[in-house]
Amino acid sequence: MGRIAGETRAALLDSAQDLIQRVGVNAMSYNDLSRVVGIRKASIHHHFPRKEDLIEALLVRCGEDYAGKYQSVVTSPGSIWEKLQAVVDIFDNSLMAGKICTVGMLSVESPTLTEKLRHTLERTLTSSVEKIEDIFVQGVADQTFPGLLNTREAANAFHDFLLGSQIVARSLGDPGRFRQSADTYLRLLRSSHFSGN
Repeated sequence: MGRIAGETRAALLDSAQDLIQRVGVNAMSYNDLSRVVGIRKASIHHHFPRKEDLIEALLVRCGEDYAGKYQSVVTSPGSIWEKLQAVVDIFDNSLMAGKICTVGMLSVESPTLTEKLRHTLERTLTSSVEKIEDIFVQGVADQTFPGLLNTREAANAFHDFLLGSQIVARSLGDPGRFRQSADTYLRLLRSSHFSGN
């Protein structure tokens, strides 16, 4: 793939992601992309023959992007609570920009996706949870959390809470609600018997 073709493909993915995060996958069309990127629809079809191909590529890229962000949090020198807060910040920053996590938006519309895309979405979600689980594993190791903690269930609960809270806050037009809910979740986590300290 040449440099120009690669840049066009990246611009299409960037614009598609922005549109999906704002209006959803079903409301996003190749007409929208043509207008935003400034190329003909035929050129879009050259890079992504079907909308499914575009969403597949976007999900793969999104998974890699979030895996990188979460991995940076996992390997950071902060405390477990600072790391969990950093994950909250990733979701909050997206919401404050008027967007919902791409995976969250696609999850909401998953019944309309093809089976192949639903499988890709599931793999992307699983990959995100696995990275977040590493934080809980660290928390068990340093005794922030009890040794019998099921770290996968804890990571699922935390990730799903953030995703759902983000969607609710967006639907109510109240981005601040997400931060309030996340702060409450973390306070309860720290003060409950779930926490070792």
